[in-house]
Amino acid sequence: MFEKVQIDRSTVMVPVRIQFHDGATLFGDVSCTTRESLSALILSQWEFLPVETDHGVVHMIAKSAAASIRLDHTLADADDPTISPYAVLGVDPNASEKELRQARRQRLAACHPDQLASLAMDPAFTQLAHRLCQQINHAFDLVDQRR
Repeated sequence: MFEKVQIDRSTVMVPVRIQFHDGATLFGDVSCTTRESLSALILSQWEFLPVETDHGVVHMIAKSAAASIRLDHTLADADDPTISPYAVLGVDPNASEKELRQARRQRLAACHPDQLASLAMDPAFTQLAHRLCQQINHAFDLVDQRR
């Protein structure tokens, strides 16, 4: 009579750069579910944003203290041979084909420019999201070619 519904709660880490009103900058990752965008998380009713740094430390940042929160496009150019396409996708080099495709979908869903454009975000933010999506797609293509 009733169907079981499984809720997808998988998350993706989105790299961000937070500029504070006092001029300080914090680089880290924000966890978004695959069904929400970074902008939706920023615009949510929650007053704090958990940001994980490279050292694994999680900072609870008051949104009111941030002058700007932007995608961190310093991940590097996917054509740069020193940057692993696996790192861009956020997967292990031994990841299965299914894991690669899922990682690509999750990364693209978190920062897709169409979602940002529909929220009337700053065009520069949308352009940055477009470049990040290009990097993700290029990294996926490189991995796909190597297999």
